[in-house]
Amino acid sequence: MKKYIFPILIMIITLAVFFHYIPLERIPEIPKQIHVRGIGLGFLFYLLSYIFVAMRWRLLFVEGLGHKFKCPLPLLTVITSAHQFYANILPVRTGDLTIVYLARRHLGIEGSKGMTSLIIARAMDVIMLGFLALFFIVWQRHNTKLMHPGALSCAVLFISIPILGVVSAILWGKRIAGWIDDHVTRFLARRGSHLLLRIAGFLSRTARLLSERKSLAFYSKCAVFSLAIMVLRISYLTAFATHAATPVEPLSAPLVGLSTLIVSTTPLQGFMGMGAFEGGWVLGYALVGLSTTEGLMTAVNAHLLVIFFLLLLGSLSNLILFNRKPVKFVGDESKKTPF
Repeated sequence: MKKYIFPILIMIITLAVFFHYIPLERIPEIPKQIHVRGIGLGFLFYLLSYIFVAMRWRLLFVEGLGHKFKCPLPLLTVITSAHQFYANILPVRTGDLTIVYLARRHLGIEGSKGMTSLIIARAMDVIMLGFLALFFIVWQRHNTKLMHPGALSCAVLFISIPILGVVSAILWGKRIAGWIDDHVTRFLARRGSHLLLRIAGFLSRTARLLSERKSLAFYSKCAVFSLAIMVLRISYLTAFATHAATPVEPLSAPLVGLSTLIVSTTPLQGFMGMGAFEGGWVLGYALVGLSTTEGLMTAVNAHLLVIFFLLLLGSLSNLILFNRKPVKFVGDESKKTPF
């Protein structure tokens, strides 16, 4: 029983904070704002998105790192669920880094290799969101708000930054790692800062690993999985929007989901994404020409549903993972590394 105390404690604290912000009396109002059919469809797409994320982690951890070991999809789905849980409850997206710890503990993947996988995954997510934004701008070119020159510029910039980042890491990763080893490490060694030395070594290894991933086939597969994940995430938000008390037209509803996801990628948000989610949803309602007041009402209820799914799957996954023993590192990685 002792091994379950910590995950249960995390769940209780999370629920306490959640209900501090959201009164209990709001929960029964959700089916009045979003039809049960929409809630069911939303949960189905939400669960499918987790499975596709797990499939992408398997690609990143196995093919991307050159490992030849079994990486069970059910375990990866549980890890994905726990990772999403922490990514949303910890501030400023710092919870994203928990995938590095979870992959190290349950799959035996060294920290710098987990970090390169996280960097590629997040870069691909942003790139696919940008491409989908361009697609919607072209598809709904009759929408004068979307055809504003600023919208097109933002979409192009949204795509360009992660592409340039990944390409730079591939082309100059070894040079960056060499600079860290030659200058940063020596400087820190003279100062005697052991923790910062370990962090510098971790960053150096990460840069080198990124420079080694140059397979076009690998990045193409990552792009396909990332596109599928973004489409599924837009789909569960679309299910909420089309079955809301003030429904959005089926052809316009994906725009609400897309704008919600884009705004939610920013680190400027409250507990569990509060604020950014609602802002993106309301922006989507404005873009499709609906009342922003009605949009805010739907946004709050849609966000409550997403948080409920997140807490349900994340809490169950935490209980499962805390019951598992850590595994040894894959290959000849040193057990002494703190990362």
